[in-house]
Formats: sequence, structure tokens, C-alpha cells
Amino acid sequence: MRRLNTAIQGLRQQPQSESLDKKTAFWTVYGKLADEFDKEFQRKYGNDLDTSLIFAGLFSAVSSSFIIQIQPELQPDPNAATQALLMVLVQNMTGSAVPSLTPGQLGAPTIIVVAQSLLYFSLFSTLLAGLLAVLGKQWLLHYDSVGERGTIEERGIERQHKFDGLLRWKFDLVMQIFPLLLQLSLLLFAAALSIYLWTIHHAIAAI
Repeated sequence: MRRLNTAIQGLRQQPQSESLDKKTAFWTVYGKLADEFDKEFQRKYGNDLDTSLIFAGLFSAVSSSFIIQIQPELQPDPNAATQALLMVLVQNMTGSAVPSLTPGQLGAPTIIVVAQSLLYFSLFSTLLAGLLAVLGKQWLLHYDSVGERGTIEERGIERQHKFDGLLRWKFDLVMQIFPLLLQLSLLLFAAALSIYLWTIHHAIAAI
């Protein structure tokens, strides 16, 4: 944009006798500088979005596999229910007091519930980051679809309207949010994995 402002100042200093119309000269310079800016803009954000989409897809597959692996442990233990029924029968037959089982003893352990919750939150963050990346790709494709029809002024105005739309919808902010979501999903996944491994082996979980 600084180069564009410099070019505008140069056009203002041209004498009135110049054969080239200043308006046409302005849009010619604008189009040249805008093309240079847009190529760098597309390269920068396009590569970031492609990388993020690939990572989000792979990581969501990994998270889903762990969720499926731990999912059966959320179901009530059928052996615990059988033991509870046997204890009730023994209590009725002998008249002795048998400690009753709490609902928590019949359900999934709390640590498994916490680990599974973190995994779901991690998967949600990854999918949300992927959604933002897809929206970003669509915005870039729409921004790059400036037609070849019309005068150079009309094409320049169309391009500027689209660029103003990116600024109005905080495109740069969105590009900064979805990498943070991916980092958050990684941290949540690591925490869930450590918590789950703690129930299996403390030394491995500590690593």
C-alpha cells in the first residue's frame, strides 16, 4: 500500500499537458501493484490454509480413533451389576448388612470420563479449526475471482470492494484463530492421553 501511495503522489505531480489521462494512469498503476500484493497474499495464506487443513484432517482421525478405543470403558460394567444383585440376594437370605454399591461404582470411573471429555473437546477444536480453514479458502477463491470483463477501472473497483470485505469480516483475525485452535486441540489431546495412561501405568503417563 505504501508503494501505491507513492505512485499516487507521482501522478498528482504530473503536468496537465500529459497525454495519458491521470485517472487511467492511476488505475493502471493500481492494477499492477494490486496484482503484486494479491500474489503474495494468496501465496502466504493459501499455503497456511492448505497445511492447516491437512493437519486438521489427520489429527481428527487420530482423535477419533482414541475416542473409539476408550468409548467402551464409559459403559457400565456388567460384572459390577451382577455382583450388586448377588450381594442383594445374600443380604436377603442371611439378613446381614451388606455395603451397598454407589452409582459411581456401577458406572465408568471418573478419570475415564475426564479423559474422554478432553478428547471430545480436542476433536471439536480440530473440527472448528478445519471449518475456519475451509471458510478461509472460500474467501480467498472469491477474492481471487476478479473478472476480466469491464474497464481497468471497473476491475480495480471490484477488487477493492472484495479487499474491503476481507478487512470488514476480520479475515486476518480468523487466520490467527484457527492455528490457536489446533494448538489447543493438541494440548487437550496430550492431557487426555496422560490421564488415560495414568490408569494403566504411572511411569508411562509421567513421560
